[in-house]
Amino acid sequence: MRQSFSATPSSVGRARRAVSAFAGEIGGDPRQVGDIALAVTEACANVAVHAYRDADPPGQMEIVATEGEGALKVQVIDHGMGLFPRCDSPGIGLGMPLMSHLSDKFETQTSEGVGTEVCMQFNLE
Repeated sequence: MRQSFSATPSSVGRARRAVSAFAGEIGGDPRQVGDIALAVTEACANVAVHAYRDADPPGQMEIVATEGEGALKVQVIDHGMGLFPRCDSPGIGLGMPLMSHLSDKFETQTSEGVGTEVCMQFNLE
C-alpha cells in the first residue's frame, strides 16, 4: 500500500483508516490493528503539526505499508523541516515514545530541510 496525503489534520484519519484496513487484510488481529492505528495516527499527526509548520499550503506525507516475513512495515515520510527540538511545540512529547512502545521495531531518519521518515515494524501474530 502506498498513498499520499496532504499534511493536514483532516488527513490523519484517512491515513489511519487506510493502514488499518491494510493491516486487517493481511491478518492483524483487532487489538494489533488498534495499536497500529494509534502509532500511525501519532506519526501522521507529527507531520501535520511539525513538518510544514511555516508552509502554505502544507506539503505532502506519504504512507507506505508493506507485508513481509510475518510483519507489517509502515513508513510515514515527509519532505518538511526535519526533526529537531522545538521550544514552542504544541505537543507534550509523548508521540515518539508511544510509537516506539507500540511497534516491535522503530526508527527515524531526518535531515533538516529535507524531511523525516518514521519506520515502524509490527510483527503479526
